[in-house]
Amino acid sequence: IDYQRGLGYALKNTGLGYYYLGDYVEAVTIWQEALKVFERIGDRVGVANILSNIGAIYFTEGDYQKALEYLLESLKVAEETRDTLRMITALGNIGAAYNDRDATHEKALEYSIRALELAESVKEPNFQINNAKATSAVNIGEVYLNRKESEEALKYYNKALESMEEPDGRIFVMVSIGKAYRQMGNYDEAMSILKDALKLAQEYNLVLNESYAVLTMAQ
Repeated sequence: IDYQRGLGYALKNTGLGYYYLGDYVEAVTIWQEALKVFERIGDRVGVANILSNIGAIYFTEGDYQKALEYLLESLKVAEETRDTLRMITALGNIGAAYNDRDATHEKALEYSIRALELAESVKEPNFQINNAKATSAVNIGEVYLNRKESEEALKYYNKALESMEEPDGRIFVMVSIGKAYRQMGNYDEAMSILKDALKLAQEYNLVLNESYAVLTMAQ
């Protein structure tokens, strides 16, 4: 029926399916098609969304330069359209990409703090905003953990746990809290929250999260 916007979002969701299956090549291929559709019909919100998704793929694959190209462009489009959720997501993802290198930790903090402040400024946050806020707080915690500033990291991880609603996200934060306690030498607290994370992962049959929790317990 030539419903181009519907086509764009159908392609976007198909790409998500391949992303969750771990087929990143197919996901990027389909998202590139979605990007062309959104650009053709002038749907800037859709453009920002897809740019962010493609950037996340490159980040997952370890191509940080390519990831930053897409994420920074996504942020630019999101700012033009005043899409708060997409701005928070892009800022957070940019912060995560910069966090992967010691030389760019300050930039990681800059973008992650901007994401967190923007998320906290939303007067009536929804599920997506809350999760984006939690992710931003986790990213800040990761920078401090890399710097061996465990107590500061723990502060942001706990803030993230207050907002994160998705089970897999909560498990990730709980494992991160365990890492912070381990770094502080507080092994009892570390093992306690890691056991809780493991139990939650098993409850929801989240095998990857389960392995992540078990690995951190072993460490």
